[in-house]
Amino acid sequence: MHWMLAALAATAAFQPPQAQLTPRRPRATSAADEEGWRFEGRFVFAPQLVRVPDDPPDAYIVNVFGWTLGGVVALQYDSSLVGPYLEFVEMGALVVRNGCIGQWGARLLVSNEEAKEACEDVWRVPAGTRSLNYIDEGGTLVVEGDDDSSKIHGWSRVKGGLRLFGWRSPALPVLWTPQIKALWAPVKLPSSRNVDLDVHVLGLSATSIALRRFRDDRDVDRIPLGFCVAADGLRIDIAPWRGDRL
Repeated sequence: MHWMLAALAATAAFQPPQAQLTPRRPRATSAADEEGWRFEGRFVFAPQLVRVPDDPPDAYIVNVFGWTLGGVVALQYDSSLVGPYLEFVEMGALVVRNGCIGQWGARLLVSNEEAKEACEDVWRVPAGTRSLNYIDEGGTLVVEGDDDSSKIHGWSRVKGGLRLFGWRSPALPVLWTPQIKALWAPVKLPSSRNVDLDVHVLGLSATSIALRRFRDDRDVDRIPLGFCVAADGLRIDIAPWRGDRL
């Protein structure tokens, strides 16, 4: 990602909770809540130029003449809290909040109701369902579809790539605020703003990574940059919430 070099510089990027903050919604706990969660599979991130959204999150939108950096993130999970499923995220803007820079996900869609319920019940991340199909055939990664379904052709191009010397990459630390579907670099500038978003720390690693051609054939007001980052052997370790806020 565009913050990869900065992310390696520090891992503590949030402020401690304050007493006046809105309390978290009560929910059932389990042993997994104490130990965290692990997701494994593969993903692509295709950067795109997108218009500044009409309904932005509670953050400053970094933009030039009304355009900002968004994109498409597509994930195929082989194992997760709820088993295998597909995920499709419309990244809506490059954002800054409380001294952190990150990417906001405008819409998160999953392939089944069980995954949707896990997103909403376990992490309180807003999610929807959609018919998703990632098709191996094709020499170029191409996304097509509408509000009812999305397809990505050429998914075999995600499987494999530049092998990282036969070992897994070190885990890249990333901050996640599920309430507004945003990922943040773990580097924070001073800020006096109140903190009110729960923060989970993610560890992202992979066994292979590659740049691939990418095309968006949907009727959307976005400008693809023509490429994507594809990672196989993806592992996402999600730490439990430990009282940190952003």
